[in-house]
Amino acid sequence: MTFPDPLPPELVADRWGARWSFDGVTLVFSDGGKAASIALEPDVMARVAAQLAAAVAVHEEEHGTLWSEHSVPAGAACDARIRWRENTTHSPWGDRLYGLLKNLPLNGYERSFKLQPGHLLSDRFLLGLRTAALAVEDIDAIARAMNAPDGFRLRMLELLAESTFLHFGYEASPSQETLKIYLEFPLMQEGAPKSGQPLYLGFKWAAQDPRQQAVSTYSQPITWSADTLEKEIASACGDGHPLACDAVAQIVRLALKRAAAGALPLVQVADNETPRQSFDINLYAASLDLAEVRPLLQALHRHFSIGDTDMEALAQRFDSDLVGHLSCGTDRHGQPFVTVYHAARQA
Repeated sequence: MTFPDPLPPELVADRWGARWSFDGVTLVFSDGGKAASIALEPDVMARVAAQLAAAVAVHEEEHGTLWSEHSVPAGAACDARIRWRENTTHSPWGDRLYGLLKNLPLNGYERSFKLQPGHLLSDRFLLGLRTAALAVEDIDAIARAMNAPDGFRLRMLELLAESTFLHFGYEASPSQETLKIYLEFPLMQEGAPKSGQPLYLGFKWAAQDPRQQAVSTYSQPITWSADTLEKEIASACGDGHPLACDAVAQIVRLALKRAAAGALPLVQVADNETPRQSFDINLYAASLDLAEVRPLLQALHRHFSIGDTDMEALAQRFDSDLVGHLSCGTDRHGQPFVTVYHAARQA
């Protein structure tokens, strides 16, 4: 093994791999720039590789991904904003994904909760970063670790160069855990020729059975106003849930008191070959606290027959968070839903 002399104090082996040849195996350690190698016999290599893989798995579960473990402040910031470790429920794939991502150079941190008939789903998070912040190989490694279907993974890699941001998501429901990767594309300027490119493309699959999968397409923002708000909501929510439509409309009207419609981008969402029809509106510019919309959220949870205790516990944890995105409509199974994304205020 050879190392630079003198050894830089910042040199940390945070990646390793194997190179095979007819002459034997070379075990390669790297910090992403400098590298050191050891030549080993194949049988020795196999034993060392197995032991290293086991050690890495244990370490990453506790400290996050090895390639960025030196970014302790990034991991601490993520813990403070997402508060994932505070969850009282155990979400195996959620914990695994969170550990993969928490130390990366993230710039987007959101929790969310989804209300649908009889259920309040709050084991959810979304973490984002610039596409250029990671090497393509590392993005692929994350997708593989997430058990992404090969077709999704390959299509995502083909589109990476066109995207500006990547978002990784997790959701637990009573029946399954769902993993998500979103590609965010450039915002089309008003008056620019229509290209057909969406604002987001979301790849979603069941962690335990990736054959259960869907692709969600999020349109470029549409033009809307206070006068057309009810029409957009009714179009997404349908006629069968007027109370839900009214509560959602009131939340958006509160936002309109603080920000113009043009500052609150609204996109339409559809899934491939499913009945999903919904919209997503970005309310960050209004700077609303969850506490301010709690009465309307309580109306929604009563409408969806959700227990008061669950909603109250959630409100107490996140009342001071900013209301981020608000999604509403019919999901891919034909069920109505309202999802509220929220983020901790930055100090």
